[in-house]
Amino acid sequence: MAPNIEELQAPAALRELKQWLVWKLEPNSVEGKKPIKKPYYAKSGRARGKQSTAEDVSQLVTFEEAKEAVKRLGATGVGLAMVEGCPVTALDWDNCIKDGVIDPIVVEAIAGTYSEISPSGKGIRAFVAATEGNAKECCSDTVDVGFEMFNTTGFVTFTGDITAIAEVDGCEDTIAPPNAALLEVIRTRFTDRVRVKAAYEAHGEPRTDLTDKEIRKLLSVRDPDCPHPEWVAIGMALHHQTEGEGFWMWDEWSSEGGKYSGSESLQNTWESFGSYTGKPATARSLIKVAHDLGVDIGVAEVDDFEALPPQVKAPVKVGTFNIRKHSDFMKEVRSVRWIVKDFVPHATLGVIFGESGSGKSFLTYDLCAAIVRGQEWNGKKVNKGRVLYVVAEGQAGFVNRGKAYVHQQGIQHSDLDDMDYITDRVPNLMSKKMIDELIADIQAQDPYDLVVMDTFAQVTSGANENSGEHIGAALAECRRIGQASGAMVLLVHHSGKDSTKGARGWSGLRAAADLELEVLNSNGSRSVSVTKLKDGQDGGSLSFQLHTVILGEDEDGDDITSCIVEYTGTKRVVPIKKEVLGPTEKKVLFFFNELLGLDTEGKVSVEELINKTIEETPRPLAPAKDNRTTNIRRSMKTLVDKKKFFVDGEYVFLARKSDE
Repeated sequence: MAPNIEELQAPAALRELKQWLVWKLEPNSVEGKKPIKKPYYAKSGRARGKQSTAEDVSQLVTFEEAKEAVKRLGATGVGLAMVEGCPVTALDWDNCIKDGVIDPIVVEAIAGTYSEISPSGKGIRAFVAATEGNAKECCSDTVDVGFEMFNTTGFVTFTGDITAIAEVDGCEDTIAPPNAALLEVIRTRFTDRVRVKAAYEAHGEPRTDLTDKEIRKLLSVRDPDCPHPEWVAIGMALHHQTEGEGFWMWDEWSSEGGKYSGSESLQNTWESFGSYTGKPATARSLIKVAHDLGVDIGVAEVDDFEALPPQVKAPVKVGTFNIRKHSDFMKEVRSVRWIVKDFVPHATLGVIFGESGSGKSFLTYDLCAAIVRGQEWNGKKVNKGRVLYVVAEGQAGFVNRGKAYVHQQGIQHSDLDDMDYITDRVPNLMSKKMIDELIADIQAQDPYDLVVMDTFAQVTSGANENSGEHIGAALAECRRIGQASGAMVLLVHHSGKDSTKGARGWSGLRAAADLELEVLNSNGSRSVSVTKLKDGQDGGSLSFQLHTVILGEDEDGDDITSCIVEYTGTKRVVPIKKEVLGPTEKKVLFFFNELLGLDTEGKVSVEELINKTIEETPRPLAPAKDNRTTNIRRSMKTLVDKKKFFVDGEYVFLARKSDE
């Protein structure tokens, strides 16, 4: 049984994706057809238009925000939007549960990864860590179990109604790579492409080099409610171009029209294209129509390419790469330029990251203040420089931060006038036009040595932070800022859910950085460590604490406070590992506390606790074994190890202080 929205949980690999929305079950405009699941943005209404655009991605939210929106909007449930750059593929099987039994082929394919029951109760949804693409085969007279894959388009509902298979396998929080059985299903279901390709080659009609993105641009200028022969010709052109693998694009485009009758009927028409014996329509026709309409979609007309005469190559300039001999190169003196000796180089890109509340912004400000003053910082030489600080969030608190620093140092605000700020308009690294304007403003000032963007998330609005394409484009704009200004760009960023795995989002961020600083907080003891230093030695650390400074009183007589950084040594703090309980462990602990409150002797019977937990745990669907008792006993042992309670004979007791 699916949990209510407050109790709904998802694997960490899905929760970390900022790709969530909500959905509502609404009546189908086609009489006799089942209701339609329609997606809605959590904050701005019906999800329409093209997916994966900056506008679309910017309206997707976190898992928790989507849960809150379900209650606020009266939606049916939450859903995961599948966008370009998504590291996960969603698998959807229709009509695979009959009389409570899951199709054995599906059972094998979903083994080892998170899976759940679909809203209808007749299907299975699973997720794998892979980019397997988009494909679809609907139920039909010849196909009993429908199968669909989503990776870069569409959305999937999320129920949290975990299958017994996943629970028995302990996969409540696991998104695993596809197993051998799943890869075999994909191969057998979607490799009719070989036959289709051979049939098309027999007609001598070559495919073009169009990408999926370019094909979708070509479709965007066509009306999905066009006359039926034209609509069929477009489908045939897509079938030819993708060798039978592009159904999802035809389905996506057709669904935007009023004549759309659902995927099932489209699938039958699509499959008929592979048996067509006449001369097929091709993507050339799509390109030609776009050009005839005078629409510039960034794709040249195919015939134009063929008609172009051979081009005479312009002479290539020689000597631009300054190739020289080893002995000449060794004579050159190349030393690292430092902003802060052995800590911050005068490089291109730096990242400082830490969890919320770690003190990373306070530390960054303290570092910048030392740079503009040109004063020694923790025994390290500082080359005086100018700093541009982009305050993308928390502007009011930032003013207090500056006042606290000036008060602590016993200086004047004018002593920090080489630190400039941007607060009124936050630049967006996803907008080339906005960065052009930012560069123009920077070049109108005296040269900067450091440009700080606090935080990276706030200056990449609309980006999928797990997408190499999106974050790569943002980092390219950072490099452009650096090249135009001569300054190093320092990004203040957040840790991921697991802080031991570095900064949040795309792993390529670390590879692109010349400098990476990690800020840790362990019960108020904090440190900053050099975890990457190009052309230098990493591993150095500084420990520090945040000291509260009272700046005055507000209109209600309450203290106005901020913090200053006090350095305490050169040790890296050891972060306290966050305790994580599995779903069954949480359930056992909940019922233990509930039963304990009913017992005057402060103890709960082992048998009573097991029976109560079994009552509230659905029996697994066949053919899965009923291992509920075994799983509960295993969870009880784990809770004892974690000092949540202790077992003495036939009873469970609350953990004593002496046991902790």
